[in-house]
Amino acid sequence: MIVTYDLVSLPKLKPGKLLNTWLCGILIVLLFLLSCRRSPNQDQPLPVAPADLKLIDSLKTEAQHTGQTDSALSYYALIKQLARQKKYDEVLFDAYCLSAMALINKQGNFEGAKAQLDSISRLGISLSPQMEVSLDLRYGVVYNVSDSAIFFLKKSLDNPQLLDQEDKLLAKATLSTLFASRKNYDLAYEYAIDYLKENKTRKDPAKKLKGEVITLNNLYIIEQGRKDTAQAFRYLQQAIQLDKDSADHSMFSNVYQNMGKYYLNKGDTKQAWQYFSIFEQIIREHYEDEYLFYPRLYEAEVLFAEQKYDSCLLLLQQAAAIIDPEDLGDPPIQKEYFECLYSVYQQKGNTTSALKALERRNVYSDVLYQQDTDNRLTSYERERKQEAADRAIAIKEQKIERQTLVSRFLIAGCILLLILILVSYLYWRNKKALETQKLKELEQRSALERARLLIEVESKERKRIARELHDEIGSTLTTIGLAVQVLKQNTTGPAPALDIIERNSRKLTLQAKEIVWSLNDSNDNLASLIARIRHYCVQFLSDVNFTHSVSIPEDIPDMNIEGFKRRYIFQTIKEIVNNAVKHSQADKINVSVQINDQQLIIQVADNGTGMQPEVYPNNGNGLGNTRNNITSIGGTISWIEQAGTIVSIEVPLP
Repeated sequence: MIVTYDLVSLPKLKPGKLLNTWLCGILIVLLFLLSCRRSPNQDQPLPVAPADLKLIDSLKTEAQHTGQTDSALSYYALIKQLARQKKYDEVLFDAYCLSAMALINKQGNFEGAKAQLDSISRLGISLSPQMEVSLDLRYGVVYNVSDSAIFFLKKSLDNPQLLDQEDKLLAKATLSTLFASRKNYDLAYEYAIDYLKENKTRKDPAKKLKGEVITLNNLYIIEQGRKDTAQAFRYLQQAIQLDKDSADHSMFSNVYQNMGKYYLNKGDTKQAWQYFSIFEQIIREHYEDEYLFYPRLYEAEVLFAEQKYDSCLLLLQQAAAIIDPEDLGDPPIQKEYFECLYSVYQQKGNTTSALKALERRNVYSDVLYQQDTDNRLTSYERERKQEAADRAIAIKEQKIERQTLVSRFLIAGCILLLILILVSYLYWRNKKALETQKLKELEQRSALERARLLIEVESKERKRIARELHDEIGSTLTTIGLAVQVLKQNTTGPAPALDIIERNSRKLTLQAKEIVWSLNDSNDNLASLIARIRHYCVQFLSDVNFTHSVSIPEDIPDMNIEGFKRRYIFQTIKEIVNNAVKHSQADKINVSVQINDQQLIIQVADNGTGMQPEVYPNNGNGLGNTRNNITSIGGTISWIEQAGTIVSIEVPLP
């Protein structure tokens, strides 16, 4: 039998029964989802005790400041021993990474560094995601110029949120160097510029300076590869400029080395010798003696360019005495050494020695060629392994997808049940809400209609009052004024009483007009306000025989302004002009009206002696009301003593 449900009839269920059904459905889904969750890994690394942390930091500091590789490694060995005893997994991991970097930075021993990193996998510690990314970064540095280095470095940068700033900078700097060595100068430049941007945010000034120097030197190599020698030279100049204010000159060794090579390639042997000498001095002061091989080789090349073959040969022999070129482990430098040696012997006519040197030079040329070939093969092999790994991952994902298919169907069924329950509940609730909303809308429309009617009644009443004032009181005052004039004409001699009646009649007529203007809502616009201000100022200042000017904008925007704001602004201008006439002892008043950036700006300036303390806003006489009127409509008013008084009013427009 097929059971059908009438959704319209569902809201007729009892609310209690409906709610119980809904809660049961939710409970079933929650229990199912909880049963499907994997238990989290409870293994957490032990926190480092404060005393141990202090000891570890001091050992790291000693290791970083020592000039000897063996000393640095011994400090890191002590950290490893402590970490093993106390089961500080992260500290142990960090010590191996620091040992690897010390072997690279102080000895150039990439094989030894790789051995340190390989040891981490045999420690039996659980690596966190941050540790795995950090390990990828170190492997990228260790693999030096191979494709594997680029692979590991890019892999570490795929998760920048798991790297601290120093690790990100290390990855970008190493990638820039690697791409430069592979003649991919565009990518090298991109990583170098990215490094410089990140380096600017470093808080440690020493690290910030060192990072900038190393990157400028790398940019020199990049621009040399791009054949832009002028820009390359500028980068070296910037780096050398930084050396003037630096206390640590060891970081500038490569800069002076490259500057010497730059001048040597240009044929300026004098400048080249000068920079190679500084390079040699830095090596003597900050590095192990075996690194003196490099300045000796470069100085020999300078002497060869100057055709001082005996001196050149002597320096090459001194370099070989420092370290046997065959043990150098740097094929490009080994090739360069034997090429220089071959050229010297050839110039001296020593054919036998020249041939031997040429033979060794060719050996290292073959080594470089073989390294390039091996790198390509390694890249190809890695790509094949990556494809195989991708296929294995795809198969595993398909298996997981099949295993979770049933769970998804169950979840979908539960969700469908919840939807049915929610639909019935929402239907009933929405029906009630719609009824309530309709009732509220009717009440709102009724309230709006009442408000509209009240506004209409108020507007009509204002117009009626204005009309009666204009028609009745205005005409009466006009009649009084005319009668007074007739009496004055028929009266001989002075008539003070008639003058008073005439003056007050004129004043009442003006006030009646102002009241009519303020009540009439057809004047609730900016143009009417400005016209009224201009009319009042011109008439009043003319009556009191003041020199005056009133400037208003040529183009006044069609903009409404509320009646009470219009009245407050006009009353304020009247008060300011009246006070200037009464108290400023001036004979000239200028009034200007401007509209700037949705603001109405009105300024009243006189050439008087300034306002006396008793008439300032806080001291009565009506000026306090002017400030209150303007601030109540969101404006500001200010008094400035400058060759008289300038009163400035600024009111925001709608």
